[in-house]
Amino acid sequence: MKSKLFYLLRHGRTEDSESLQDKPVFRGRTDTPLSREGWKQMQQVTDTIDIQQVFSSSLQRCAAFAQNYSVQKNIPCSIESALQEIDFGQWDGRFIDDIQQREAQALHNFWSDPLRYSPPGGEALTDFNQRVIQCWQKIIQEESVQNSLLVIHGGVQKVILAHILEMPLTAIHNIEVPYACCSAIQVYYNGDETKATLKQHGPPV
Repeated sequence: MKSKLFYLLRHGRTEDSESLQDKPVFRGRTDTPLSREGWKQMQQVTDTIDIQQVFSSSLQRCAAFAQNYSVQKNIPCSIESALQEIDFGQWDGRFIDDIQQREAQALHNFWSDPLRYSPPGGEALTDFNQRVIQCWQKIIQEESVQNSLLVIHGGVQKVILAHILEMPLTAIHNIEVPYACCSAIQVYYNGDETKATLKQHGPPV
């Protein structure tokens, strides 16, 4: 049976995370770059794996590293807007503590029932899940793809993992995805059928 390896790599620490002293922020579509430490975190992971193709979110905290890595390794890099982080709408880029103080009930609703409640003007979790999983399915079905690296966001990584593990979407907050967390997924091909297995998940390997 044929199989391929896919590595899901969350971006490293960002510049605004450092300047804000790692205070919790809804960093969705806010397009902040990697810090030097974040770049190093990702480099440490990618130095240990063998990759033939890269896929990346179009946001710069993912795309800048992915494009640089692909040039260094002389391998293809595909930028996928569908792999962007969820859009937090009016909460995007704001401190979670500030939202807690000003919009406590709305935040509580979102945390407790994210399928029913979204941030004001934000993307529904079901829509986010649909676009990410559609892109994931497209990537794993590409004939040319061999061992691949997906440079993505914490929320995107959680959605793909929940899909593979057949977890309810509401349980994605139970998956810890720190900066530069790497998940290794083996996808097996049997005719038109695919089966994905999580082989590793955690800090840099």
